Amino acid sequence: MRRFSIKAALITAILLALSLLAISPIMAAQPAAPVAAPAPDCGSLTAGVNHGRLAAAAKAGKTSVACVQTTTSGKPPAGAAPTEILPAPDWCAINQWGLRRTGACIATGWVLTVYQLDEWGNIIGVIGEMNGNIVAYAYTAADISTWGFQLSINPTGGWGAIGGTRADGSAWCDGWCSLRRSDFPTQSVAIGGFVHGESYYDTTATAPGAVGFASNHYSWWFSNDAWPYPVGTTFTPPQVRCDSATPGKGVGCIVPDYTPWLVYNLSGPYPQLARHILDAQSSGLPVRLNRLTDPDLINTSRSIACPDRYPRPEGHSCDEYPFASTFQGALFAAAGPRTWDWCQLDIGQSNSTGPSGYSVCMIEAGQNSGGGSTLGWFYADNRIINADEFGVSIEP
Repeated sequence: MRRFSIKAALITAILLALSLLAISPIMAAQPAAPVAAPAPDCGSLTAGVNHGRLAAAAKAGKTSVACVQTTTSGKPPAGAAPTEILPAPDWCAINQWGLRRTGACIATGWVLTVYQLDEWGNIIGVIGEMNGNIVAYAYTAADISTWGFQLSINPTGGWGAIGGTRADGSAWCDGWCSLRRSDFPTQSVAIGGFVHGESYYDTTATAPGAVGFASNHYSWWFSNDAWPYPVGTTFTPPQVRCDSATPGKGVGCIVPDYTPWLVYNLSGPYPQLARHILDAQSSGLPVRLNRLTDPDLINTSRSIACPDRYPRPEGHSCDEYPFASTFQGALFAAAGPRTWDWCQLDIGQSNSTGPSGYSVCMIEAGQNSGGGSTLGWFYADNRIINADEFGVSIEP
């Protein structure tokens, strides 16, 4: 399977976004039906409710039938994968979706069971079994309107009548999306090897201010000339949200189920700003905030928190928490301001506590400006749109 240029662009964008965060001073088209529908699950097959279908298969000369199901014995694939397979990220979770702002990944197990049929379609015994690992990986980029999905299947063991088994797959999506490309050619399944497929999707949320959610699906199945029908299942990763509503950004896509966190460091370039936020949070003010994008409301909130009548010591400016660019800012607060003994501000409510209200402090102007710029970059890099939740953390 040859590389696809969109994959390279997505990977480059993701790595660039991650590198920017790392070096920060702080911190709808109609769905297409799958080519083949999955067979009944193993429980239904062996319970006999599928007997009529099996009787017809036996009459047609099929001597065996199979089923496949995922298991909780998954782990990252063993051995060296082909170069065209993206390696599972280190945050990929076992048996549940691991999330990042630009990705979702799960590693789980699967087992294929092959049963012998008699001439009347009765299951008379197990004649083969194969098992292995599978990684499903969806990846987006904050500055690209396309996202990708990869399925990597790694058979690790087996016995009996499993020779000649092949793997295929098919992709589709629903919501604000269209399928750009799906590539899962028929591949022979071999113990210790890999079979894989990939797909790419375009968002249709491209109009100015548009916000669109989409789900992509990938069915995969095993087939064999000895079986009457293929057997498989479908992976559906968490939704992708693409938008053209992030201030200062074009179209891009993220995984909205992941809440991003902004980190300021007490030992970083903005220690006074970090100390003020830590004092404010320690007093009971929220660590999870929701972004506000209306510039008029932001300015009003800032003027309430830091009115002109507050004296600014030379070289200092007024800092507020929660940020004016959030729905927890002073404009929306149910109580008044608080401050701290070191903040050079006498407003008569020093060192108060509780979840209501807001905190103000006079800090070095350069730190205030730099910390605000970092907040702006954080909003843009994570595509935090109006009302989106994010967290603020203070570290040593």
